[in-house]
Amino acid sequence: MVDQLLIRKAEELAVETMQESLSENSDKPHPNVGAVALFPDGEMICCHRGEFSDGEHAEYGLLERKCKDRDLSNAIIFTTLEPCHSRNKPKEPCCVRLKKRHVKTVYMGIDDPDPSVAGQGKKYMEDSGIEIHYFPRDLQMLISKANEVYLKDAIRRAENVPTKIEEKNAFNFLKQICINFDKTDISLSDLRTFARKANINQETDFIFESLSKIGLVMKGTNGFSFTNSFVLLFAKKPSKYLSNSIIKVKYRLADYEFDEPLVRLPSSFEKWLIEKMPFSTVRGLGGKRSKKFAYPIEPIKEAFINALVHRDYSLEGSHIQIILDDKLLSIKSPGTVVDPQVLDDLSSFAAASIVRNHEINYIFKILSFVENNNLGMDKFKAVAFNDLLPSPLYTFKNPILSLTFYFAYSTLVDDVREKYQDDLSDNEIATLEIMKGHSPISSSDLLKALSLTNMKAAQRIFNELESRNLIFSRGHTKGTVYYLKK
Repeated sequence: MVDQLLIRKAEELAVETMQESLSENSDKPHPNVGAVALFPDGEMICCHRGEFSDGEHAEYGLLERKCKDRDLSNAIIFTTLEPCHSRNKPKEPCCVRLKKRHVKTVYMGIDDPDPSVAGQGKKYMEDSGIEIHYFPRDLQMLISKANEVYLKDAIRRAENVPTKIEEKNAFNFLKQICINFDKTDISLSDLRTFARKANINQETDFIFESLSKIGLVMKGTNGFSFTNSFVLLFAKKPSKYLSNSIIKVKYRLADYEFDEPLVRLPSSFEKWLIEKMPFSTVRGLGGKRSKKFAYPIEPIKEAFINALVHRDYSLEGSHIQIILDDKLLSIKSPGTVVDPQVLDDLSSFAAASIVRNHEINYIFKILSFVENNNLGMDKFKAVAFNDLLPSPLYTFKNPILSLTFYFAYSTLVDDVREKYQDDLSDNEIATLEIMKGHSPISSSDLLKALSLTNMKAAQRIFNELESRNLIFSRGHTKGTVYYLKK
């Protein structure tokens, strides 16, 4: 783990270096930028904009001049402004250079509102597997103050860039200003809760100013205007402005809806889940009774939060849907798998942490709802091993991505049968599914997982699968365990 004192020193050095940026011979305002490379041994190398030639980007000077022959794969890069996303050929954008130099972690001061960047540099890096962090608020304020003229000009230019109808994808949709949004519809309690977590002043205009740095709020000559992302996150009833924000729930024969700020939904969903989830009563030490839920709560919570962060909010007429009955819980989320991943990456729980909706993800990180470290995938994989329950099953039927949690292997069988030989029995298919997540497995494990009548029933299943060359065994008599053939 990197020493947080070193992180802070590198951030402060980047801000100090930023102040040395050289003005350019141009009528257009340009930013002041400082960049720092922090190496595992604590060495720091810094560079400012224009250090080597007029207008040369700080990241370029750092990567290609000062660190040209250095291995940056284990270095952390700090830059006071979001790296650029587009350059006139043959120049390469800084975010591309960071990827090519195998940088894994970048700390950014503030987002760049320039319409040629505006979150796209950050998105490119995250899509490339680079982990993004932000400087603390006190340093962000120094960066913003040093770039006040540039930021005002960049915001003015961004406001004058027309949004084409054909560009209304998820990325652009959430950045659009929500027309006619009424500030009285903001949930001030949720907004201030966020401010406390972010360690910023809880006065509303100050919060708006802070959120403008990450593209949730736009500050213009007529005051603040609010993006669709902001409305989803902090409006009392987002559906008043964005109808597809409602979360629809089917519980047995009853229908229910969540229509509240996105920042409140993880807690509301957890409360609802604990109330409605099927459970059995078990006795612990001393005879104390407790609930044993039909499926562990944590991976389901993780899946719900993933749906909030990664769904495609630009798909009109679609909603996140939760289906819960006595046999399963399914979370259906509008939108394809986030590029460049494919469904197989999710199904094997090998997907990297690639974000569709960056502003939502950033707010959720501050509120400790998400961590970009693939812990969710690990939670999904752990269920089969720790609880002998089916791993969650991903399916996609355009335009809906579904993740289903089956409470027993017997329930899963019908949905996976097409992948297996026609003459396999339900219990044989279920056993193969168990062994995908839990191998090797013993007869006693199978007895428990499938609620079989006796050990002989488990042995008959293993014998049949071994005769078909689908599994193999190791050991003798009671110590025999079975492995799935690759």
